Amino acid sequence: KEPPVRATVLAAAVFLALLVVLAPPLAAEEPEAERRFHDAYVAEVIEGRVAEAARTYLSLLEDEDAPPRLRAEARFRFAVCAVLLGRADEARARLAALAADAELPADLRERAKAYLASLEGDEAFAAIVADVDDRIRSRRQLSGSVFPWQA
Repeated sequence: KEPPVRATVLAAAVFLALLVVLAPPLAAEEPEAERRFHDAYVAEVIEGRVAEAARTYLSLLEDEDAPPRLRAEARFRFAVCAVLLGRADEARARLAALAADAELPADLRERAKAYLASLEGDEAFAAIVADVDDRIRSRRQLSGSVFPWQA
């Protein structure tokens, strides 16, 4: 008959082996809503496809299966996209709503307030638009690509 310590060690080893075999596939699966948010963020921030990102964020706002925190982040990113797309009035309204929503996490409300404050002057908005234009021009020069409105 095996001593109890040896049986416990054997059971622990079997458990760890199963964990090692099963954990990577479980960890690799990203929830669909989070994948969509990540893809939209990459499209917006890295690739400069702001309108496409805005559409994805908007679809996440309407997705009742998406986690509440993700939907709140999508609300914020959609407002940022509105700024980048030249819809400052809509962005201000959305950011003000985010800043006033007591049900949202405090850090998100503070980011919305800070972004809203940065939009208060026409000079600040003009600086944001100029920065976006500069980034678009520099990407075009680097990649040699032609954007649809330049064709």
